[in-house]
Amino acid sequence: MLLIEHLWAMGESNALVNRIKFLKRDTALVTAVVYESMFAAEDGSIPATVQVIFLNPPL
Repeated sequence: MLLIEHLWAMGESNALVNRIKFLKRDTALVTAVVYESMFAAEDGSIPATVQVIFLNPPL
């Protein structure tokens, strides 16, 4: 927890706070079509991998 407090004191935080907060619908739809055309299986399913990162403070 000391590291987190130190980073906050330095003004460091999540860099994603300053990102553009939306994805245009047209962009999402085109991306889905392209992804499907490149990676869809014969049965119509679309494989995907998801990475989940958890940050838990030490006990």
